[in-house]
Formats: sequence, structure tokens, C-alpha cells
Amino acid sequence: MEMEEIRGAVARGWGYPRNTEKVMDVDLADAISVEIKKLFVAFKEPQLGCATTEELLNEIKVRIEMDGKLDYRTIDSD
Repeated sequence: MEMEEIRGAVARGWGYPRNTEKVMDVDLADAISVEIKKLFVAFKEPQLGCATTEELLNEIKVRIEMDGKLDYRTIDSD
């Protein structure tokens, strides 16, 4: 998602009925947009190191038991 899309979404928050009386703070909106962009970038990166070795081995065992092959995928690839 591009920064302009994020900024637009944040700015639309000031249009919500409960916020119509509030003056938009452009600096705050921009800072929020930057933080949201950081989240989008972080979620695109693989989340390595989140599982223990035991959890990884258990996952492999389950995959082998389900399919009997080492090329089993949890999602289809095109």
C-alpha cells in the first residue's frame, strides 16, 4: 500500500460522525500514516524465529503424516 493511500485513509477518519467537530491535525495524521506503513512493510517480511525447534519438528511430522511426502504445502501454489 502506498503512503498516499494510507494518508487518505487516516484523513478519512476525521470524517467519521464522532470526529466531525475535531480539527484535523496534519502532523499527527502523517505520523500515524508512517507507523501504519511500517506495519505493512513488517508484515511483508517473513516472520522467522517465531517457532521453537520442537514446534518446527512437530509441524514437519504433521505434514508427513498428512501427505506422506516432503513437498506438502499448506496452501496451493500457482
